Amino acid sequence: MIPTPVTLVSGFLGSGKTTLLNRTLGGSSGRRLGVLVNEFGAVGIDGALLRGRGGDILELAGGCICCKVGDDLRTATLDLLDYARPDQVLLETSGVAEPEHVLEQLSGVPEVLLSGVVCTVDVGALALQLGARPEVARQIAAADRLLLTKLDTCDAEALASAHHQLDTLGATGERAAYPPGRDDALLAGWVLERRARGAVERSHPAHADGQLQAVAVEVPGPLVEDPLLRVLEGLGSRVYRVKGLVRLWDRDGIWLVELAGGRICVRAFVPDRDVALGTLVVIGEDLDEGALRRRLAACGVPA
Repeated sequence: MIPTPVTLVSGFLGSGKTTLLNRTLGGSSGRRLGVLVNEFGAVGIDGALLRGRGGDILELAGGCICCKVGDDLRTATLDLLDYARPDQVLLETSGVAEPEHVLEQLSGVPEVLLSGVVCTVDVGALALQLGARPEVARQIAAADRLLLTKLDTCDAEALASAHHQLDTLGATGERAAYPPGRDDALLAGWVLERRARGAVERSHPAHADGQLQAVAVEVPGPLVEDPLLRVLEGLGSRVYRVKGLVRLWDRDGIWLVELAGGRICVRAFVPDRDVALGTLVVIGEDLDEGALRRRLAACGVPA
């Protein structure tokens, strides 16, 4: 039996993991890739955002891989290998997963060849994220490749600061950037390169530093954009991620709403399969679920 290479794609909430996967799928030159997506929270969004480009997608929802899924990760990986027969698997961890604990779960599985960890780093938001959540530094430390993302949203000073912060952390992963619109085949080759992993050791309990919450809010009817933006702007620094597919009152089509790294984006989205609409997933600390629901409800036009 020849084991299948499995590469982890990690990075904090909203740092660009799903974009990386889409570009890798698009530039993989006919290789059959399996994609295993983990979501933090009960409602999966990332699976809907991935484009079907020769990859089979198996999605785990309901929590962070490293501390809740347990045997389900091994089972899901083996199921994907069994029915899809991929040449390689990309495992997108949740934005708060700690790679060393994910690697530990797959270490010793005969069917799996651990082939490296690629971590996405949001250059403009790195300082804020490092100060807010210890998982960020652990994700960076575990990676053998660091993809610097969202360079188009920051200036040279922010880029220099991000490199200094990575130096201070002692990050050993190779740093790279592949701006959008360039040759995705080069990015795919870099991501899919097989890099050997050493023994996996657990240095601390998973998520011993406090738990994040994920709240899935169903919104009634189409949303009015201006009040929606005001709600998102007022969520504060302890909300790290918002994402969802919705309809807007004065625009046709489906719209992707995101908050990540303190930045809000609303953009048109054309799905390549049926997707669930009308749910926003909010991830943060000490969330007031009731306040979230009533404030978002005030932005919706009754159906």
